[in-house]
Amino acid sequence: MIRPASQFPEQDRRPLSGPDSAVAAVSIRMAASRMAAVRAAFTLVELMVVVVIVGMLASAVLFAMYGLLDEAKGDRTKTQIARIDRFIMDRWESFRTRQVRVTLAAGTASNPQVLNQARLNAIRELMRLELPDRVTDVAVDPVSGVALPTLARGYRRKCFLLLGPDPSNSSKPNYSRWSTSHEGSECLFLILTALNEDGSSAAADSLAPSETGDTDGDGMLEVLDGWGKPIEFIRWAPGFFSDRQPFGIVTAPLPNPDDPFDPARVDPRWKNLATPPGYCPFALYPLIFSAGPDGLYDINTGTVIYAATTPVANDPYAFMFPYVAGTEPVGVSIGGGSADNFHNHWVEVE
Repeated sequence: MIRPASQFPEQDRRPLSGPDSAVAAVSIRMAASRMAAVRAAFTLVELMVVVVIVGMLASAVLFAMYGLLDEAKGDRTKTQIARIDRFIMDRWESFRTRQVRVTLAAGTASNPQVLNQARLNAIRELMRLELPDRVTDVAVDPVSGVALPTLARGYRRKCFLLLGPDPSNSSKPNYSRWSTSHEGSECLFLILTALNEDGSSAAADSLAPSETGDTDGDGMLEVLDGWGKPIEFIRWAPGFFSDRQPFGIVTAPLPNPDDPFDPARVDPRWKNLATPPGYCPFALYPLIFSAGPDGLYDINTGTVIYAATTPVANDPYAFMFPYVAGTEPVGVSIGGGSADNFHNHWVEVE
């Protein structure tokens, strides 16, 4: 039981004085310091708990920031593809009303069927030359009788500057230096940076410095997506099936419109519709695509040399009609990595 101070004798309640008071004061301060030191310290367990909590919070913040950064890269890539799609489709549609000079071989009857076939061949040739998606499209001269267009000449001049002269022919670019790893993206860069007749290039002006680069080191520049990977380009991708380009098997009704560049149906396949499986030349659209977050394209770009396709040159449906076993059509998915690709067949064009 603690007694109140009033119950102690008076001499015991007198304040300390002299040496005793100094000793008591020092003792009190030392005790207070020891108590404060004990209160300020942490045990090892407490420190470990704090470290774990801080680590968890930091991981959560970094994960959230990474997700936001990845989303921003995706949004930027979608915007890029939509912008490029508008430019490419404007040029694509212009081929419908393109005036071409048709030259028939000596002794060839100039009936409507023959003239329409010659026009279709010429239009497909011009598409190959003006919207190239591979080295051979740029390097191989016309085979259908049309003259080399101005745009194609411009592409070759730029290749000459970037690749240097061919050792065996100093008047031609050294195409052997051009890698096929990202040739579609490099052709896309040529198309977007081609000069108009007035010397301007609106498409090139819209490319930021971070949207171009040379990832394969061959000297040819590519168009890069938000992740710094090349945005690839395929002019004719009959193996790519989407809402914009459904499969072209003849059914009732047709799942896709006919080839708009062949309104007279002079493509030789129209003559074989009675023979199963009965394919029709359906409408194709250029394919512009990014590998997406995983960096995997998994879309077959093929090794087609369009100037040498049979039975007719510049065949948009090569290896598909008829299907050649072991040779996948251009544009077909060849792996699961294509599932997260960004492409212009579903990106909404604003």
